[in-house]
Amino acid sequence: MKKSRKVSLQTKIVSLIIALILFVVLLLAGIFVYIQSVDTKRQVEQLALQTAKSLSFMPAIKEAFQYNEHKSTIQSIAEQVREQAGADYVIIEDRYGVMYSHSNSELIGTKSNNPYNYEALTFGGYYTLEGNGESGPALMAKAPIIVHNGDYDQVVGVVTVEFLIKGIESNILSRTKEIILFSLAVLLAGIVGGILLARSIRKDTLGLEPNEIAALYRERSAILLSIKEGIIAIDQNGFITMMNTSAEEMLHVNDDYMQQHISKVLPGFNMERLLENDQEIAFQDKVFILNMTPILENNS
Repeated sequence: MKKSRKVSLQTKIVSLIIALILFVVLLLAGIFVYIQSVDTKRQVEQLALQTAKSLSFMPAIKEAFQYNEHKSTIQSIAEQVREQAGADYVIIEDRYGVMYSHSNSELIGTKSNNPYNYEALTFGGYYTLEGNGESGPALMAKAPIIVHNGDYDQVVGVVTVEFLIKGIESNILSRTKEIILFSLAVLLAGIVGGILLARSIRKDTLGLEPNEIAALYRERSAILLSIKEGIIAIDQNGFITMMNTSAEEMLHVNDDYMQQHISKVLPGFNMERLLENDQEIAFQDKVFILNMTPILENNS
């Protein structure tokens, strides 16, 4: 039967830190991407709608439709505005679908099959929507071209401004790269910190792993139980930190001796004298011979 491999303290700490940082980073990155996506689309919608409205309100565009003159200038105006707004397409068409501006000049004068113009042509509405544009999925803004004919207003055309979805997503991705790079830096710092922490802990535990410390503790307990002589461990101030079973039986004490001064358990105890020679004391009608072995740390 194979023994299970022990996982080192450093591996445990680094793994825990990596898992924790990854969880936090992924959570924050997801929230960031969602907020960026919503915010970017909202900004693009506002820009597209404002651009479409601006074109539909231009006197030159209205007059070209109202008087059926200078329609050749519509393309140059639309392209200039498209470049300034950064839109992918600006399409201006009359109420019958004939296009007077398009990024593809070959399509000018042809009819479009745009299914999204109904609300603008029928109700004179201004709106944005997502749908299939000229080159795939796009975010579109619609604005009717309205002219005054005496006592009534007439919708004579529609302005469409398109931003392709893939372009919007590319913009979001470019912003997301920044947080990804920052997250990797945080992850790297966490790994380095975890390694340094693990090494610091190992230094404090004399280079021993937790399982090795536990094994040593069990071995020490077994050895202390098997020794017939009484053993008492005290700190540098004389307070008891450990006592084996034999010592407890000899002195007739229980667990309440912990962290008490040795003089309360052995009234005749003299630490300085005991460091020089063995000491013989009488206690509870018994004679005890004491000797001391100092425990040194860093040779001091």
